[in-house]
Parts: sequence; structure tokens; C-alpha cells
Amino acid sequence: MTSILAILITLGIVIFFHELGHFLVAKWVGVKVETFCLGFGPKIFGFKYHETEYKISILPFGGYVKIAGEYPDQEKTGAPDEFFSKPPFERIKIVAAGPAFNLLIAVPLYILAALIGFSVPVVPNIVGEVREGSLAKLAGIKIKDEIVALEEEKVSNWYEFLEAVEKNPSKELKLTILRDGVEMRIEIKSEKEIKADDLGLDSLVPAEIGSLRGGFPAKEAGLLKGDLITYIDSEPILRWDDMVRIIHQSPEKELKMGIKRGGEEFFLNITPAANELPTADGKIEKVGLIGISPKTETERLGLYQAVTGGFLQTYATIKLNLFVLQKLLTAQISFKNVAGPVGISQMASEQAKEGLGGFLAFVAFLSVGLGILNLLPIPIVDGGSILLFVIEKIRGKMVSLKTQKALHYVGIVFLLSLAVLATSNDFSRISKTKAFKEKKEQVIEWIGR
Repeated sequence: MTSILAILITLGIVIFFHELGHFLVAKWVGVKVETFCLGFGPKIFGFKYHETEYKISILPFGGYVKIAGEYPDQEKTGAPDEFFSKPPFERIKIVAAGPAFNLLIAVPLYILAALIGFSVPVVPNIVGEVREGSLAKLAGIKIKDEIVALEEEKVSNWYEFLEAVEKNPSKELKLTILRDGVEMRIEIKSEKEIKADDLGLDSLVPAEIGSLRGGFPAKEAGLLKGDLITYIDSEPILRWDDMVRIIHQSPEKELKMGIKRGGEEFFLNITPAANELPTADGKIEKVGLIGISPKTETERLGLYQAVTGGFLQTYATIKLNLFVLQKLLTAQISFKNVAGPVGISQMASEQAKEGLGGFLAFVAFLSVGLGILNLLPIPIVDGGSILLFVIEKIRGKMVSLKTQKALHYVGIVFLLSLAVLATSNDFSRISKTKAFKEKKEQVIEWIGR
């Protein structure tokens, strides 16, 4: 799927459900909806039912709702079904419904993504770390041991092993492992019931590249899917986590990486790009990124897991968006990290390539972001209108039309400035890529002829 098509479909879904929220609640509180349109541009099909015209336009991406008397400078007829004929609280319901639907629609989107299947890292049932003093260390488990069974239950990957541990609460676990091709039995004992976190084990995920992100150092340096990173600055790399740790600790610092590609081994110098990311304790950390992901496989969840996961993931996405927003507004995260339409379209395209499940999860994530953005008390977005209606309720009269127009223009300037900043961030990232520099040199050479 191309970047343009991916972003059109993404925004189409997000905007359609936003407008659907306004439409349904307007109908519910008795406000006349003159038009409900799927898409933009010239009408290709439509019909009228009661007072509303339903139509489909030639560009079926997104849509809009036209509500009777919805703008404060429109001539009012005084009809009871006009927007401004309703009390402030009823108007707040209509306006808030759009962002609310953006938050709510994320739940079924995440559920559907989980049922269809989404990409998760391939985590083999091979031991990559045994922590000192842990139960596993005391039992004699070693790095590169392959865990093939717990009790009598066979396991084929690390997730199955952890799930088997949680399903068999006991003070004694009997493992079957393979060490250098030889099958062995190992018993792990404890004075209390053993949980997965108590074992002191981690898996061995090799530092093999599963995918690369455009515009990041790895792709620009010539790394390919399937490449295995074996060294960084002469330090041997056994696990993916070890590689990530070194790269994260080295923003804008050149690293010499040993690469194994098929039967060939060579070195590449790569400088991780600096990015600001939230840490587990709620702080912001400057880390290095080169734009690679591990090998993945498709995981599908059962109905119960998908439903509970859909709600939990939506809640987590809301929390993450609020956290990042708070850090942006307090200047703890630079606005240079804000992606514009180009960056979003690239991400949408990359997710679409990963499969439908991953793409739907991305749409859900973006829908939550749009919902929260629209609830901000900024003139021109829904949150700004809600604030004006709250003030009207407190004062007992509407904010003057002159003031509303002035605030409207302030909102336009703010959003345009944000859009320009985000787009400039996109082009700043693009201008640093190898492909852009090569194209620029070609253009300069052509002009000079």
C-alpha cells in the first residue's frame, strides 16, 4: 500500500467516526442534521430521509456533518431544532461526541486487530540471560539452553514457556532442556509458589533485523532485512536487548558495527539519530535510534483476550498521549519530535505492509490522538467550543460574536503554525536521508548543464 493511500484510508476512518459521533448525538438531542456525507467533493450518490440528506462523494475518505444553525454568525430562525436553540449543555454533548467517538472506536479497532493478528517479535525458547543469585542460576540453567518442556507440557517459544509457568503455580518446577543437543531434566525449587518473574531468566532474541524504517540511519547505511549484528565497537552482540542498550546509550555517536549477511561478514559505521523517549518511571530520556525492528511473527488472540486487551490498550494509548502532551507543553519534549502529514503517512504505509492487524492498531492509535487533540481548549477545535459553552453557562449569556471571531482566528493561526512546524520536521528528517541527498545532487547537476 502506498503512503498516500495508507494515510487517506487512515484519516478517512478516523474522521468518519468523528463526524458520526456529532451526527448521532445531534439526532439524539433533537437538533436537525441537514447533511451527513461520506467523503468529499462532488456527490456521486445520495438520498433524503426525513430532514437529512445522506450522500457519498467522489473522494470517500472521511466525511462531514452539516448541522442546522451550527455557526454563531449564521442567521437564526429560532426553530427549536437549530443548534443554538439548544441550551449550552445540549450543545456540549453534540460537540464532545466527535472526540468521544474517536476514543471509543479505538476499542473495537484494537479488538479486531488482535483477532486478525498482529506482528510480535519472534522470541525463541532459548535462554539468553541467567541473572546472578536467581532460582534458575541456583538450579544450573545456562545461557543457550533450549527449554523444550515444563512438567509434561511442551513449549515451542518463550511466550508458551512463560504461560506454562503461570498456569502451573508450584514450589517446584521440572524443566526439560536441550544443552548441546543433549536432553536434560532440571528442577527449580523455591519456598513459595514460583512465578515467571521469580525465575531470573530472559530469552535469547538474536540481533537479526526483521524490518527497517525509512529515513533512519540503518537503512541509509545500507543494512538489509536478515542482517545479523554481531559486534558493536568490538563488543560481541549475542542478544537483541544488548544491541538496543548500546545504541540507546549512543545518540549521535558513530558506532562501528559488525554485520553478518549470509556467508559474508563486514563492518559498517552508523551514527544513531537522537530521539526523546519516555522511560518507565515517567521521565524523558534522549536515546539513539537507527530504525530497525526484530523478526516478527503473526499472533492472534482468542475472543476473551482480544476484548480485554482492546480496552486495556485503549486506556494505555490515552495515558501515553496525555503523558506526551504534558511533556510537550512543559517543554520536556522538543516539538522537533512531532510528526507531520509526511511522517504519519510513512508510518501508516509501514504498518499496512506489516498486515491488516497492525494497520488497524495504528488507526486506533491515531484515532485516540485525534480525539485528545480535539478536546484541547483551543479555539476552532471541539474543545474550544466546549470551553465557550461552559463560559456561556456560567455567565448566563453567550460570548460576544466579536470575541468568538477573534478567538477563531487565533485558533486558525495556532493550528496552521503547528502544521507548518510538523511538516518542516518531516522535511528536515527527509533532507538528511541518503536518497534525498542523491536526488538533490542529480537536480543540481541537471541545472548546471
